[in-house]
Amino acid sequence: MALSLPAGIVRLRLRSRRFIPSEMDPARPDGRELGAMLAVLLDGAPPPDTAFAFGWHGWEGPWRWTDGDAALILDLPRPAELTVREAAVGARYWLTPEPEPASKPAISAPAPKEETVARRHRE
Repeated sequence: MALSLPAGIVRLRLRSRRFIPSEMDPARPDGRELGAMLAVLLDGAPPPDTAFAFGWHGWEGPWRWTDGDAALILDLPRPAELTVREAAVGARYWLTPEPEPASKPAISAPAPKEETVARRHRE
């Protein structure tokens, strides 16, 4: 994905789902909270290490894992192109549970009429 960023961008947040590998597969001892494995380029070159402000794990080749809520500190003096590539690592994420349907009361009272409510507020 490539984004054209205007001058003046200071911070950019990258958010994703997250998982802990050891909770998905007990045979994997990795207890880190992982989001997405990304390669990031700014105008075709890797940004300086200082750009990876928070939410990033260490380098793994040209890739870095986020923790699901990462920030890039860019402080762009001029427009730039940000390229973000996601590694196809086969990450597995927990599914968000479906909300349970709200149960309806057996007997429900009718809602008060609007004018009744308005009169109560004036009293």
